[in-house]
Amino acid sequence: MRALQTDVREEKLPKWAAEALTDLRRKVTELETDIHNLVSKTTVAPFFLQRFQTTNPYYLPENQRLLFDWKHTKLDLNLREAKHGRLTIYSLEGSLIVHPRGANVVELESERR
Repeated sequence: MRALQTDVREEKLPKWAAEALTDLRRKVTELETDIHNLVSKTTVAPFFLQRFQTTNPYYLPENQRLLFDWKHTKLDLNLREAKHGRLTIYSLEGSLIVHPRGANVVELESERR
């Protein structure tokens, strides 16, 4: 990870501003570490993201939530070991509507209230 640079003029800032900058730098470092861990994880896990253009999967840590907020559909996928090979999906707004599209395809949407 790269170290975030400081500016010598920061010494003249009020204490609250200097503390806010320090806090922001810490948060940026933590997020960069999370991103690095996500894209470099090589341990095979049951849940992963994979782009269409690449074969390198991004394995997701266990016990996470994957949230979707797209147009009028808001979904929460709980990434835990599913019982009996099933994935649990929650609608964050209204009822969950399942549209079967084939033997191996379904579309999901949240019912608008």
